[in-house]
Amino acid sequence: MKALDKFTIYSGKVCSYISGFFLFVLLFMVASDVFLRKMFNSPINGGYELVSLIMPMLVFFSIIYTQSTHSAVHVMVLLARLRGKGRTILWAFGMLFTTAMGGIFAYGSFVHGGLMRMVSTGTTILRIPFWPFYYVGAFTFALYTIVLAIHTIKSFAALFSDSIAEEVTSHWVE
Repeated sequence: MKALDKFTIYSGKVCSYISGFFLFVLLFMVASDVFLRKMFNSPINGGYELVSLIMPMLVFFSIIYTQSTHSAVHVMVLLARLRGKGRTILWAFGMLFTTAMGGIFAYGSFVHGGLMRMVSTGTTILRIPFWPFYYVGAFTFALYTIVLAIHTIKSFAALFSDSIAEEVTSHWVE
């Protein structure tokens, strides 16, 4: 279990650096575009397209960091009404459902990336193809699914171990 925890922490850190890089690029692009537009009346050609391609990359990598640090906001309305193992059971099955959805999104992004590659769809001004971004999305969703699967395993293990249950529930805020 410790090796799995190390993997989630490491992948979260790496993804936070990548999303931070995308955030820096995004901020630099927007600031440069505004500056060039106001000072020289010449915005960055295709700047809107670049921002619209960078923004999902920022979000996708941030999601992995958020999940790995247990920083996501959870609506605890149902869990607050349950007591004992019922809370953990509902949580574990919710995690299982979320993991399945992450896997479906990863698969869908991969398939859609292949379709985008086949039809050569890209941006209007700069002609940047969309398919690499779908593959990055598929990769990030796959990594997100792995992190979710690790948390799901821990959630089900919490049904049988009080120490793991304490660790799992320590992230809950009611």
